[in-house]
Formats: sequence, structure tokens, C-alpha cells
Amino acid sequence: MGEKNSKQRIEAVKLEYGEEISEEIATNALRTSVNFFSALKATDGHWPAEMPVMCLYISGHLNTVLPAEHRKEILRYIYCHQNEDGGWGLNIEGHSTMFST
Repeated sequence: MGEKNSKQRIEAVKLEYGEEISEEIATNALRTSVNFFSALKATDGHWPAEMPVMCLYISGHLNTVLPAEHRKEILRYIYCHQNEDGGWGLNIEGHSTMFST
């Protein structure tokens, strides 16, 4: 991550409660999201994250795909990013959620 400039180029739009969502507001929100996730994408085309590792574990393929040393370092990384409440967020800076924990 961080291989590209992730600075947002489109200003965020804040809506008031009950305010109508115009086509312009929806388009700006979509552009902001696309810019954000494009900036996170690695140069080889994938999005680095913890979720693929969790999917390998859940599917029972973790031990067949990754060698023991890689698994050890993955565990170290995951525990280093554990939140104070014992859980994990959807990203390393996110608050704990049931889905991620």
C-alpha cells in the first residue's frame, strides 16, 4: 500500500439530514471512492489487505499456499494491528467490528 499518491483530489461532500442527493453529489462520491481505492492498489494490480489471508484460513488452504515462515510473519502483523479492545477493524486504522474480529 502507499505505492501511489493517495491524497484525495475531489473534496468530500457533506449532506445535511434529509437533504436530497443530487446526481452531482452521487457522482462526486463515486469519484472520491474510485480515487481512494485506485490509490491503494499495488503496482502489480492487487489490493494488499488482511482479508485474503483470512479467506485462505477459512477455506482450509492457508497451510498449502503459504510456508510456515510466511504464516508466522502474518500472525505477527495481525497481532501488531490488534485494537486495544482486542478486536480488529476492516483496515489497520479502523475501529473493531464483529465482521473483522
